[in-house]
Amino acid sequence: MKNWLSRITLAIIILSGGFHIPSHAQQLGVQNVTADTALAICSYVRTNDSRALKQKLQYERKRLRDIYSSIRCNNLSLIQFALQHNAHDVGRFLAISATPDSIIEAGDIEWAKSKNLLDTPTGSLLRERMTCVRQSRAYGAEESCSQLFRSSDSRTQNTPSYLR
Repeated sequence: MKNWLSRITLAIIILSGGFHIPSHAQQLGVQNVTADTALAICSYVRTNDSRALKQKLQYERKRLRDIYSSIRCNNLSLIQFALQHNAHDVGRFLAISATPDSIIEAGDIEWAKSKNLLDTPTGSLLRERMTCVRQSRAYGAEESCSQLFRSSDSRTQNTPSYLR
């Protein structure tokens, strides 16, 4: 019964255009993502369940940085979808794990700015990270910036301790 219901739900979402997996993802060197995986990831982002998201990625043997640009939820990038649903625990994970180039390509900063969401916890972390990346690229030290955001506990004040 449960399997039948999930197939019906998946069919409805696919037919209604609930999420989109670009067909050119493999041409871009992005790992292939199944519709079930994309649906689960969108669901975890919407419900702000970063623990389940991380477990799903681990189970599928995928890294977020490799699949970020190939998943769209309601025609939004994962960070945009997290910002729209106030999913700041997941948003923090997404903002730190996605590559700066994929964030720029998705237009996440511009989208958040247009929706006045840069003052949210996820938005401010995203803005800080991208500012740091721009500055560090100018000096050729981008890796130090990535390590700063991955290891910083000062930015996790609103994050539950099991996510730190």
